Amino acid sequence: RRARRFVISPVAAARFILAKMRSMPEPRPRMGGAYIIGDCSRTWKSEEVSTKHFILADFFVAEPSSPIRFDEKLTLKEDYDYVAQHIQTHGAVLRCNRMTFAAKHYSNAGGAVDNRDAAGIKEQANMAILFAKWPRAIFPHNTRKNEVMLRWPADGKASAEDVDGDGAEAPKATKRKLDSAQGQFNLNAILMATSKSPSTPYVAKRVRKVGGLSIRRALGARVPGRAGKPMEYRMTDLKYDSAEASCECAEGRRPEGRRAHCGDRPGRGTGGDHASRMS
Repeated sequence: RRARRFVISPVAAARFILAKMRSMPEPRPRMGGAYIIGDCSRTWKSEEVSTKHFILADFFVAEPSSPIRFDEKLTLKEDYDYVAQHIQTHGAVLRCNRMTFAAKHYSNAGGAVDNRDAAGIKEQANMAILFAKWPRAIFPHNTRKNEVMLRWPADGKASAEDVDGDGAEAPKATKRKLDSAQGQFNLNAILMATSKSPSTPYVAKRVRKVGGLSIRRALGARVPGRAGKPMEYRMTDLKYDSAEASCECAEGRRPEGRRAHCGDRPGRGTGGDHASRMS
């Protein structure tokens, strides 16, 4: 409450960020922005600027010389991919943690607001693309439904191409479970909840819990069970959820470059650019 506050124009803010960017040593950031929420007091015990954190696309500065462009496959959350591309390519971004801004983000007409749907299916389709593209940098949010987090790995290996195998962390499921699933499902495919809500409450919670995870990571994950008791997500749960059409499977990365689909059975196609129904 005792801190001095300066209210400046967007142009002045952009010039300040650009000057900070160009004064940084290598790896010099080519993208800069402000803190992502209106209250920056929580950052006062941290550094004035950070170089590996998310920058909201409502207000940012980018060097025209940078080759990074927005991924046109993404209709929502494209700023997460854009920031990740900058960190991977240039080694850093510049987020000014003492600068904040006010913008209509969730309620203004047009753009991302018009692209969202009440069931969150479009959100999850875009999340699936992000998880497949950045398996060690972008994750489901811990508490907010249909939201993601950017957490850049210390070793810098964030994209699917940087990581051995499918890019997922070591699964909790046993090798026997994965071997059993391998013959029936593409383990790299991403699970998504559909607009069909299961009638059983704990099944509905279970589907939301595994949404955004690859099948490899979902098997063995702790999910809500009967009477509120946590349990492991099993092959029987996966088959039930897919048969009831409460889960869809989004395109994942296959080492051999084939399009991914949930079941590798003959005659089953993907049925779309980014998602196919598990059945």
